[in-house]
Amino acid sequence: MGMRPFPQSGFGSSLASALGLCALMAVVATCDWGCAHVSAGPSPNPPPTGDDISVVVAPPSASVLLGNQVVFTAAVHNTTDTAVTWSVNGAVGGAADVGTITGAGVYNAPVDLPVAATLQVTATSHANAAKSGSAAVTIQSDVAITLPSGGSGGVTVELASACSREAGRRRRKLEKF
Repeated sequence: MGMRPFPQSGFGSSLASALGLCALMAVVATCDWGCAHVSAGPSPNPPPTGDDISVVVAPPSASVLLGNQVVFTAAVHNTTDTAVTWSVNGAVGGAADVGTITGAGVYNAPVDLPVAATLQVTATSHANAAKSGSAAVTIQSDVAITLPSGGSGGVTVELASACSREAGRRRRKLEKF
């Protein structure tokens, strides 16, 4: 009998098969997306990148009285990491002069009217800090000033607030007893 050619059978054939299997395993192991299969064409649904992330804040705008609250929600799309960091006018968590916001999106308006009565509440994605969504918040005072029109020459200014109206109601109730 003569010698058999290398690829057909025997030790050489097994070695060639093993080397081919190792090469295939190396291709699977170096797959960028952790894929478990090898195909001839591009992957039909590549995983989302950080650039695909979007953040939507609801409601998109709100009005709130001094000292009151508004609840905001943030929907984070194209990532499994849906955590956000809340800020008011660029300050994480807010500040006493513009209002504060909790990690759950509960905005607490300041007790004094800020210089700019319209503020920006922002939710920034934890997965990609370059992605955020915002809402406009208008702070309204609970103080009303009434200037009556009259020909008497004098001006009467009446100040009323939600707190003083409530205190007046309680005082009248107590006076009835």
